[in-house]
Amino acid sequence: MAKKELVVALGEQIPPGQWESYGGLGAAMKVLTGTGNGRGAASAEDAARLDGLWGETYPWWRVRNADGRLVFGGLERGTKHVITDPHDHGNRRFVAEGGRVDTTGRALGPQFGLAARVRSGAVDV
Repeated sequence: MAKKELVVALGEQIPPGQWESYGGLGAAMKVLTGTGNGRGAASAEDAARLDGLWGETYPWWRVRNADGRLVFGGLERGTKHVITDPHDHGNRRFVAEGGRVDTTGRALGPQFGLAARVRSGAVDV
């Protein structure tokens, strides 16, 4: 399975109202492909780059940075934009499906734990 299709398949496993970090998505990719640099950074960047390619059909509002905020923009230094508005379009979609965000746009509640679920066989792509 190509990386793009893998990101989509994994992202679709995150249930409504829950969230996963780019690093968690990247770690799940590493579990399935056996690749990566051992630190997770490259696969998290891959996940972020590929995640940004998908439109409204992919649940992009469930994939966030490590502190639970939505990020838009490139991965080049200084081009990322962290969304701090709890009423932003992505945060509204997340809340509408049962998620919660604080006044700074940070998702509340634990991450979904995609990599651990892939490892245990609870998520099959």
